[in-house]
Amino acid sequence: MSLVVMSLIIVVLVLIAIGIVWVVVMNIVGSGVEQVDYNSKCLNVNIRVTAVVNIDNTNYNITFKRSASGGDIAGMKLVFFNPSGEASNVVGSEGNIESLATVTRSINGEIENASKIEFTPYFEDASENQIVCSTTGTYEF
Repeated sequence: MSLVVMSLIIVVLVLIAIGIVWVVVMNIVGSGVEQVDYNSKCLNVNIRVTAVVNIDNTNYNITFKRSASGGDIAGMKLVFFNPSGEASNVVGSEGNIESLATVTRSINGEIENASKIEFTPYFEDASENQIVCSTTGTYEF
């Protein structure tokens, strides 16, 4: 009788261990698939800056032009540089730029007399965490 109970306990423990390993593996695979999905979205987004106008010391009108590819983005991250190479903090510009659209946005660049910007699109996941793309564009003016 004790041999049967012992065998049953071992079988139950093995099934529990398999269930735990299964959950861990599925979480790892699921997060990897989500990251690949965002990387693919980033590669498909093609946005460029076509004009930058310095309105006053730190405020700029920036014109973005988007190609037909890629899905909706959550916004752009920008860094402004002045001629001596000093950089601003990362500045956000929220909102999608529709496919094939040209959009002009007024942005406070936090640095006077900028001559260059770097811009990077970002997405938001289901929890509204920002996923910043690895591809960054540059525009000198």
